[in-house]
Amino acid sequence: MSRQSQAVGKQFEDNCNTMHEEYMLRKLGFFWKNEIGSRVIWTSQGMKSQPLPSRPDFSGILSSGRFVTFDAKSTANKNKWSLSKESLHQVAHMQRLSEYGALTFFLLESRVLRVCYIIRVTSQDNTRPAVIFATAMKDPNVVPFIIPENGRIDWLHVLAEAKKVPDHSSLGW
Repeated sequence: MSRQSQAVGKQFEDNCNTMHEEYMLRKLGFFWKNEIGSRVIWTSQGMKSQPLPSRPDFSGILSSGRFVTFDAKSTANKNKWSLSKESLHQVAHMQRLSEYGALTFFLLESRVLRVCYIIRVTSQDNTRPAVIFATAMKDPNVVPFIIPENGRIDWLHVLAEAKKVPDHSSLGW
């Protein structure tokens, strides 16, 4: 991944963090950025640090008590997005959490189109998440929304408006 791509992804995550601070102030939920961990192992050459598989970028809990976890992705592609094979362990992790009632999804930013997509992950999913932007409106597991001029990614409001988490407490979608 290029430095420019990493910087854009970091900016998108920072926008999410700003919104999460507002959710906390408004008592809608508490969210945090999941850090990439590592473990120390002993080898014949001595002590080494081994990275752990990454988890979704963000986790938290809504004021209703429902657990939420999602991964934030950003793309410059104008037509489609699909998850890399290297990230399939994140899907497996989200599927396990979904089995217990967690709200799990990818939050995808299309920088060129200035649109975000909330892509649901459930325990029944058996394919790699992907979105063809032109047909996203027809997919019941995708909620698209235009990124406002201020850049705020208010995903919780979007899901509530789409009746995916009415009153932030539904165990539906």
